[in-house]
Amino acid sequence: MTGKTKEYWIEKLGLQPHPKEEKGFFRETYRDEYTVTGRTGEERAASTVIYFLHDHDVLTENTTFFKVKHTEMIHHYHGSPLTLYYIDEKERKLNVVKLGEEEFHFPFPKDTWFTRVCEVDGGYSLIGCTVSPGFDFKDLVTTPFKELKSLFDS
Repeated sequence: MTGKTKEYWIEKLGLQPHPKEEKGFFRETYRDEYTVTGRTGEERAASTVIYFLHDHDVLTENTTFFKVKHTEMIHHYHGSPLTLYYIDEKERKLNVVKLGEEEFHFPFPKDTWFTRVCEVDGGYSLIGCTVSPGFDFKDLVTTPFKELKSLFDS
């Protein structure tokens, strides 16, 4: 990793604090002008892309998990590895994927509970998220990790 700090990326990319996450910064960089019909019949952008910077954090009972209506592709760009957690409700399993070591992108399937955590002490992870059809905050559902434990076997 180069000597660039998280502050460097926040300033360079014009990132703002994320409204649903305490330790994250983001900026939407692309919203397709082409529209498509979403899963519930609404018109929306064909795709959207954001930068997201995760500050150091650990998975706890209160970690926010997310669910969106469409597939979200995560791309690792720079910094520390990012740990992805997602719940496979059919298999009743909490899955873990590490980005930034040997894998550099991962798609969270639609309607899947997931979170992203930079677990490297003092680290940060700069990623991108592509959603297609495009993201809309009204599609976003959040809940703390402790509320989801019944969905998988420990």
